[in-house]
Amino acid sequence: MPEGSELRVPGKCRQYLRCYNGKAVEKCCQWGYSFKPGRGCRRDYHCKEKCDSPHPQPDPHGLQDRCRHLPDHSTFPMEGRCRTYWKCYNRKPRASCCLEGYSFLEGKGCQRNYLCRESCTPSPAGDCRPEASYDFKKSLEDQSGNNVHAKYQNVRQSRSGKIKFTGSSRITIQHFAGQSFGTHLFIALKFKKYRYGPWKQVLLTNCACCTSQRPSIKIIVTQRRIKMKLVTSDGRREKLKFRLLRRKVRLTLQYDGNTFAGTVNNQKKSTQLIGSVANTHSPLVIGGCHDDSFVGKLYYLYIYKCLPSDRRHPQ
Repeated sequence: MPEGSELRVPGKCRQYLRCYNGKAVEKCCQWGYSFKPGRGCRRDYHCKEKCDSPHPQPDPHGLQDRCRHLPDHSTFPMEGRCRTYWKCYNRKPRASCCLEGYSFLEGKGCQRNYLCRESCTPSPAGDCRPEASYDFKKSLEDQSGNNVHAKYQNVRQSRSGKIKFTGSSRITIQHFAGQSFGTHLFIALKFKKYRYGPWKQVLLTNCACCTSQRPSIKIIVTQRRIKMKLVTSDGRREKLKFRLLRRKVRLTLQYDGNTFAGTVNNQKKSTQLIGSVANTHSPLVIGGCHDDSFVGKLYYLYIYKCLPSDRRHPQ
């Protein structure tokens, strides 16, 4: 059998065999997982057996050795799958997905393939906590535990805990200036747009009034649309467009190094974008940088440099 092939052990759920240097080596899935032929270790709370393997490392995908010797964000195919592939992160493999209508090709990444129609569920992100967290009902201070300072300019806080932007208002988070987002970014916020103000309003970006460097993250609100823009370090850029059907909006922006996706209330869109988010010397600014400032209310803002497993909005 080929090197790395894996076989089920009859009568066992956690234990399996892996071919290594011409020998069958006993392995164990981690607790709470069971071995599925052709799929590796999968979540299974009914599998409660003890594992007597002399190699009981918690290696849920059987690919730990390969990622241990590869740089972060290296990718390789998953046997028997077309949309699903492996990505190395912190020397561990994570299952990732190409967009619908694409398949993964080794060395080329996700390529258009309408014949690939398999369902795909990426790996959970594990312990992913926000880099900065602001629920304005509770406080104007960061609630992530990272003590990320935000500078408030010309904003007012209502009694119900909303931040009001009047057109010259701005929140500046210097913490993100010059900081790399890498290939993982998740932003969640809720806002309400007033009926007046400039036709185009910048809600969130990493531009600054005193630099000419172009932003790599931008969320724009117009009278009828919401646009999200993202730029990678090698100059690739993509944007997502949504209809503004209600003035009160729950919004998410997410990026995993391969797919740029967003939600606006019940609307969902995504596009292919490969690379790391481009670094800028500018801080993250909420409310706009120039004469295109946001006019409305902000309820909360969460910024992650990872992808949380639960990406629903708080109520």
